[in-house]
Amino acid sequence: LFAKLQDELFHPKLDTNKETDKYARQFGVVFMKAMLQELQDPLKVTSKYLSSLDGKLLHENTSLAEHEALFGKKAVNDDAERTHGAGSRQIQTYTCVNLGKGFGVGHAKIQGDFSREKDGFLYCICDDDDLAERLRVSLLVTAMEEAPSVVEANNAEILKQQEAKHHHMELARAAALEKATDAQIDILCYYKMYSQPVCLRMAKAFDTAMKKISAKGKKLDTIKENISIRVIGFKWEDLHHPWSKNGVQYSSDELAKHLKMIIKEEQR
Repeated sequence: LFAKLQDELFHPKLDTNKETDKYARQFGVVFMKAMLQELQDPLKVTSKYLSSLDGKLLHENTSLAEHEALFGKKAVNDDAERTHGAGSRQIQTYTCVNLGKGFGVGHAKIQGDFSREKDGFLYCICDDDDLAERLRVSLLVTAMEEAPSVVEANNAEILKQQEAKHHHMELARAAALEKATDAQIDILCYYKMYSQPVCLRMAKAFDTAMKKISAKGKKLDTIKENISIRVIGFKWEDLHHPWSKNGVQYSSDELAKHLKMIIKEEQR
């Protein structure tokens, strides 16, 4: 398959590819000029390796002592990139996996956290092999104890996601909006949620509901959902409140205060 793709790339037989050949050549020139401009940018480290700029890190511009000091050293960032690759593989293999947990699995595998050999990360940071072994066993026991609850929670999240997707499809079908965009379906979905128990329409009901929810994540999701019912479902965009600022998420208390303000305005 790859051989056929490669052959079509360099010796196109399809009319569509033949017709776009001249444009591909033009784009290639534009792309390479942009690439060279990026590589030659003095603010980027790549510029220090280019002979066209007489880069200071060229082989001929560095000393013999520097060459000898680098013997046996890694010249690539494979150790950093392999963690990204491992995380990507987890996400591609298990499509509904949590992003953080997926990359966590990759880190654990690469660092040998659960390895029986004495070359894992724990043995590297511990001078005492006995301590490292006890830490490794502790990790294993903790993982085994928490596995059932993690699997149960993960399956519940996947089921909730599937139900939400099915609900969106049913809404679109009922409203004859098979070709509707995701944004249009969201508006319809949130609009209908206003008449359902999930929507908190009174301040007292809101306070009661919040007292019954102990999990911080669930409490935050409930508040966000109720704000979205008004902002997205009713298109009250002037009541929009961001979920975060400068990379820091707003707390449930901060968003709850905003939601109470919206509920108060509704009662007028």
